[in-house]
Amino acid sequence: MNAVETRRPRSGAIAPEAQSRAEVSVCLVSMPYAALPRPSIALSLLKQILEDARIPTVVLYPNLWFAEEVGISRYHLCSHRAPTEFLVGEWTFAEAAFRTAPRDDEGFLKYMEASKLRVHGYKGADAGERLVTDLKFLRAAATRFIDEAARRVLATGARIVGCTSTFEQHVSSLALLRKAGRTAKLSWAKPPTTSLPGSITSFRVKRMD
Repeated sequence: MNAVETRRPRSGAIAPEAQSRAEVSVCLVSMPYAALPRPSIALSLLKQILEDARIPTVVLYPNLWFAEEVGISRYHLCSHRAPTEFLVGEWTFAEAAFRTAPRDDEGFLKYMEASKLRVHGYKGADAGERLVTDLKFLRAAATRFIDEAARRVLATGARIVGCTSTFEQHVSSLALLRKAGRTAKLSWAKPPTTSLPGSITSFRVKRMD
């Protein structure tokens, strides 16, 4: 799980899914491309543990928000229709997370077009073209989506925001936390610490005043 500690913003609208700003200490987030039919057991358990310790916590599901925006079929392209080793879900959020990093997007899309028969649901003479079109659509939608998702997460007023980071959620989670940090005018207080894949990656930040 990725996490970022924030200070409660001084102003801003309250998102409909948020609890009272005065009540929320921790916001736990399930980013794309988590499976849509079921909630996160991990976040639900962690929420209950925190609330048992009298730490008010809210769980949000931006994966559902994104699926509603781009459509179920395109969402499933990244969640389970493409082979995991293609990392198409990570690619769609790469621009939002690493805006200035060098990328060979054209090379990736050419590779995906040539691999179209390995992606479930893409058959026929125009399969490669349709696959590339859908991936470009998701990339553009993901970049816009991060701005809105960060706004809604920050609107909870939580001091700590944590994101799940598994099932092609790593890059979308990093994109959200980076955007939230920039929006709230925060800076990393120390480098992130990481261990094994799927374990906790945590960030602590301080306000730039």
